[in-house]
Amino acid sequence: MSGYDFEPHLSRAEYWCYLGAMTPFEFIAGHPALDFVNTVDWTDAGPLAERVGDYADLVRWGAEAGLLPRRAAQCLRRRALARPR
Repeated sequence: MSGYDFEPHLSRAEYWCYLGAMTPFEFIAGHPALDFVNTVDWTDAGPLAERVGDYADLVRWGAEAGLLPRRAAQCLRRRALARPR
């Protein structure tokens, strides 16, 4: 994670154009741990609208956050399909 602040990364505003219109994730906190916490909307009633609901969402979040190279994310998706448990 040492390159989080220095490499092109979707958490930085200048790279938001690469997110696309369909992604439910926001990378605005400046650090992947904080961005991960922000995958849920916190309300007075507690957490609401969790965006990482399953393994596929987790892999997609990791890839979009720049923590998983595209090839690694594809490999993880294939393995999950082959062994869903």
